[in-house]
Amino acid sequence: MIVVAIPIFIYFLIVGWLVKSLSFFEVFSNDILNNRISQKQFLITLCYSIQIEFTGMAHLYIAMVALQYNPSLFAAFLGYIISVVFLIVSPFLRCFGAIEVSMVFVLVRFGYSNIEAVAVPFVQILRVLAAIDRRYHMLYIENQ
Repeated sequence: MIVVAIPIFIYFLIVGWLVKSLSFFEVFSNDILNNRISQKQFLITLCYSIQIEFTGMAHLYIAMVALQYNPSLFAAFLGYIISVVFLIVSPFLRCFGAIEVSMVFVLVRFGYSNIEAVAVPFVQILRVLAAIDRRYHMLYIENQ
C-alpha cells in the first residue's frame, strides 16, 4: 500500500508545484483532464519523443564505439542531454556549433582527450548525414 501511495503523493506534489510555478501548465493540465487533449494520443507522442531521445544517446554511444574509444553510457547520456538543453535554450545555437562544443566539453570532463572528444560528435554528425543521404537516394530512385 505504501509502495503505491508514495509515487502518487510525489506525483501530486510535482503537479501542484508545476501549476503554481508555471501558469501555462494549469491550462494544459485542465485541457487534459477535461478531455480536450486526448490522453492516449498525448502518451503515444510522449513515448515517441522519449524513443527519439534514446536514439540520439545511442548515436553518441555508437560513435564512441566506432572510434574504438572507451565507451561510456553515462557520458553519452549526459553529453546528449546537455546538448538538448542548449538546443532548447536557443535553436539558433545549432548553426554556430554550440551543441557540438557542449558535447566536447562534457566528454573532456569525462576524461577523453581533446581529439577524442572532438571526434565523437563529428562522427555522430557524419553518421546522421549518411543516414539522411541514404534515405534521399532511396526516395530519388523510387521517384524515377
